[in-house]
Amino acid sequence: MPIHVKKFKTRKGKPLNPEQVEIIKSLYALGKNRQEIADMCGISWATVQNCLKMEEKEVEELRAVKRQEFIEACWQSINQAVALGNSEVAWAQKINREADELEKRLKAEGASEREVAAQVKAVRSLSSTPLSQISTYIGTLYDKQALAKGDPTEIKRGIVSWDDLD
Repeated sequence: MPIHVKKFKTRKGKPLNPEQVEIIKSLYALGKNRQEIADMCGISWATVQNCLKMEEKEVEELRAVKRQEFIEACWQSINQAVALGNSEVAWAQKINREADELEKRLKAEGASEREVAAQVKAVRSLSSTPLSQISTYIGTLYDKQALAKGDPTEIKRGIVSWDDLD
């Protein structure tokens, strides 16, 4: 079924109004080629081309802004994960010190080895987030932000592989 568009009344050098630009973009999105759009709207092919180029430029600018926002959000999350990792290490160190003190105290009080082991195990289990999960999270975010920046995510030089060791 043919699409009917009221012909645009344009004068040379006068920009299209927003409604006309939307019609051109809609026709292009529907799969019409530039010449078909020009014929349907009563404008030149070059006007259609300029209108669509302007749209492509705006889209690329928006993508660049969104990409930068993503990169910045990744760095913020990486910094938060590093802070979490540091606090988890400090917490684990505190737990280990307290577990060692508890073990010494229970042994001095004459508690059985089984009771000492159970109490110490219970205290050490208070350490919460495994550092391996935090480091995986940091590595994943770093790779994602590197890809967004166009940086490599893999070091390719200076790597010694098992084959190199022969």
